[in-house]
Amino acid sequence: MKPGEVTEGKVLHRARLYDLGLKVLSLGREHRMRAHVLDLSRIAAGESVLDVGCGTGTLAIAAAARVGGSGKVHGIDPSPSMVDRAKSKADEARAHAQFQVGTIESIPFPDETFDLVLSTIMLHHLPEAVRCKGFEHVRRVLKPGGRFFSVDFEPPRTLPIVAWLSRMHDDTPGVRAMAESLREAGFTDVKTAPTGYRALWSLSGRR
Repeated sequence: MKPGEVTEGKVLHRARLYDLGLKVLSLGREHRMRAHVLDLSRIAAGESVLDVGCGTGTLAIAAAARVGGSGKVHGIDPSPSMVDRAKSKADEARAHAQFQVGTIESIPFPDETFDLVLSTIMLHHLPEAVRCKGFEHVRRVLKPGGRFFSVDFEPPRTLPIVAWLSRMHDDTPGVRAMAESLREAGFTDVKTAPTGYRALWSLSGRR
């Protein structure tokens, strides 16, 4: 790790380019895609939720609307520029979501804080050792019976965008290959499933 860096995983710093990239990836339907992810996660009113690798906060802001005033949502990201952008978007939306710099391998919250931990299109940025340590920290901050729900890339790699990302992260397994690491971290009821978006699969487990 270089001086000043907070993680060995890949860190994205250009917040506006990040938002543009997600629009391209989702074919202009990012908000619909995020809503679908939340539906699949079975997020509920009153829950405490953490979005790990929150980027510019779109998912966390949508999650805040789902949990309502009786719940709480936090987002962490290793990039200060992403966190700043997320805070601005939350202010604009008057959303009750809080953001801070943090990483999956050193989550800055006490044990048993959250009902649900979310991650979208982030795990492929992490070396295997960081990802495994991250799963242990996710389990640590989940309440007993709490859930982890992630969405990330999975073949077919014939899609141009997935093939390009695979070349950038040629040592990164697909979602189904990550399931064993989640089990080794102590999760139960580990499942992988297609999301309905061709290149994206879900990975979920329960503490």
